[in-house]
This record gives sequence, C-alpha cells and structure tokens, in this order.
Amino acid sequence: MTFLFPGGEDVRNSASSDGEYDYRGPNCILALRDVILFAAGRLTDSQGRTIDGLTEIAILHDNIGLIGVSNGGNIIVAAAAMYGDELAGNLRYLVQWETPVSSQIATRDIGRVWLKPTPRQGDFVNPRYLAYGPLTLEVDYASLAYDPGEPNYPIFLDGNADGQYNTVPLPDGAANTPDVNQDGVLTAQEDFPIDGYPDTTRTVYSRPATQALAAYGVFGANWPSGIATVEQAETYWDLREAVRLYEPALTAIPDLEGMVLASVEDHVQEAEDKPHIHQAFEGWQRAGAWVQINPSPEYMIATGMSEADRAILPDNAPNTSPADWAASAAYAMPEDVPDAKYQLAAVWQMADRAQGGSAPPPAAAPAPRRPLTPTAVAETPSTPPRPTAPPQPLTAPGRPAGCLGGASMLGMALAAGVTGYRTRRRRASTPPPSAARAKLQV
Repeated sequence: MTFLFPGGEDVRNSASSDGEYDYRGPNCILALRDVILFAAGRLTDSQGRTIDGLTEIAILHDNIGLIGVSNGGNIIVAAAAMYGDELAGNLRYLVQWETPVSSQIATRDIGRVWLKPTPRQGDFVNPRYLAYGPLTLEVDYASLAYDPGEPNYPIFLDGNADGQYNTVPLPDGAANTPDVNQDGVLTAQEDFPIDGYPDTTRTVYSRPATQALAAYGVFGANWPSGIATVEQAETYWDLREAVRLYEPALTAIPDLEGMVLASVEDHVQEAEDKPHIHQAFEGWQRAGAWVQINPSPEYMIATGMSEADRAILPDNAPNTSPADWAASAAYAMPEDVPDAKYQLAAVWQMADRAQGGSAPPPAAAPAPRRPLTPTAVAETPSTPPRPTAPPQPLTAPGRPAGCLGGASMLGMALAAGVTGYRTRRRRASTPPPSAARAKLQV
C-alpha cells in the first residue's frame, strides 16, 4: 500500500496528492495519522471503503507499528506525540533505523560533508564537535561566518578566518573538498560547511547553529530573509526532532515501545560515538519506554541467517546502554548484514511483543506467510492539525537517491517515507531531497 504526503507526486505511477507539501510539518504528520487510522479500520478511503473491505486477510488493528528509515524515524515519533490520544490501542511500537533524531545530526553539523553541488560525500567529522549531550551536542560554533555569494554553503565554520568557504578539487576532479591538505581529516584550521533543511520559503539551520548565528552577530543588523530566525527555527524543529518528542508520545501512548537500529557504518553519520543512536536510545529510556538496540539474534536467524552467524550478531539486552558508545562493533549490526534483513527482524520482534510473544516460531515449523493484497489510500483532510507471520522487507534494493522509510505491524507494514540520505552500500547519495512520497505495504 503506497501513499503520498500532501503535495507529493509519484511520476513512475502517474499519481499525485492534493494539498501542499510542508517538509514533514503539520500537513505531513496529519496525513500519516490518517494512514494509521485507515490501517486501524477507523477511516475509509475516498470511496467509503475500509481496509477490511479490501482484503480477505484478517487485519490485526491492535498491533500496528511504524518503522521510520533515516529521517522517517522523526515523523513517526511526531505522529505519536501529536495524535497519540487518537492512536492509542492501535499503535504499539516504533522502529527507527539510523535516524537523525536531533537537528544538529539532521543537518550534519558534525559530519559527513556533502560535497556540493555533486552527490559525493566526504567522510569527515567536524573537529569542533566536543561532547555528547542528550538533546544538544556540544559544538564550538565561534568561527561561524556568512558569505552571501557562496552558492553551496553560505554558512560555514571559517578555519582560517578569511571569510570564504575554501575548497580544493579532489584528485579525480569530480568534486571539491574542504580538506585542503588532502590528508583525509578536517582540522580546526580548515573550513567546515554548515547545511540546513528546506522550508517553504527559507533555509532552516539546526537549533544550536541558528542560536550561534544570533549570539555571535554573524549577520549584523540585517538577518537574511531566506534564513530562519531563532524563533522560526525553534518552531520548525519542534515538529521534526524525535529527541524532544518521545516523552509526549509516551504520555499519550503509555505502552508504546521502541527499537533503535544501527549498523557499524552509518549511512550518513561519521562520528565514532554514534550520538544519534545514543540520543534516540536515551530518549526512549527517559520517557520510561521499553527499548532495545537492534533485534535479538533469534529473530535475525529466523529471517534466514544461519546459526553459525550468531557469533557475529549483536545481542543487546533491552533497556541497557552499551558499555562504550564508541565501540560500535559491540552493539551495532555488521556491515555485511543487509539493511532489509535486520529491519525485517526488528519489525517481526516488535510485532511479536505486541502480540504477546517473545520469540519467533521454531525454524522447523515457521509461521505461514500471509498473502499480500494492495489496498487503497485514505484521503488526507485539509483541516490544519493541532500544535506472527514475518512481514515483507521494507527497503527496496537499487532504489535511487534517498531512502525508503516506513511503518509496520503484524500482518501489515506501514511505511512512513523519509527525506533522503545516502543509503549505505547502495551509495545512492543526494542528501537531503525534499521527497514527498512514502510507502505503505500490507
């Protein structure tokens, strides 16, 4: 089952959606709520049909979960936080795959670096990243500079204080890099670009970067109209940072549970201590929820890995932090495990928990696979919002730039799309487009 956010278009299938795309803002969150309600049998499509009337499969309306891939992991928490009182009893769990849960991580204030205007990226960590914080990372923004004539990064950390974003061509000439001495590491004497997220009429930088722009008087008395102010950035990120939305989500849905997915090499983030995974895990814990990093080995084996693979799989206890966040090999998924496989295992495990089980069926007697039947899509109202059989894999191999995002339930997988980041191994790398398409599988 595929749906489009308001204003979205699927050229391949000649489909489009009414409304205006607001970059994962109130309209998109409301649309996701309606898709969940449709899956719950509580909302009809444009022809007055419920999901139960469109399939012979028995839909488990009280076992709905969402998996958000990359940035999609933010909007699924936002939907639970804003509309949890309407979704309680149906929405049971959320799975977040390598989600940039805070604004600094979403805009890559600490790395990687997108080598604009090409799709290539540099595997750099911002040398001014000083320390982890549960909501805000400690970054030294004192060298922020603004060059309105710079086409790619008008906001940057100015390593040599010359007022210009300095780059040099890569050896192959395919892109320019801020790694001026070509040693593979950025130092504080080299520039570091600060990127933003799109809004309808302006660019929005991270909360801390925007606050620093104001604190250091980077624009003087003339704040550019195309750059969000501190107040505008706060309003924007209030709906788009999962790290600040876990607690309201759990207040609305007290039995909501979470799983945080991470691999050794993140598809975008470069910092060794994986602050986005750390923030996500602690956010769930702070809200009082059951949470686990990566699916248990039993579920990985049930998806087709061999018993011999058990030794290489992480086996993380629920509600338990890693002993050392920088030692990702101890808790993250090995790189040779396909993303789709452990996304599937995560959904399966969480759906089993919601259904009252704690382990997959034995390999000798697997649960029968349910047939899949496409369903229709619920229309998105224009009213403004207020401020176990294993499911199918959720990631499409060979997909072009951007990542597939989604949601799942036992017998149903809801996919809540994401704005793109580079997909690891597939290396489709144009971050971050303003995709308005999302996918729903049944």
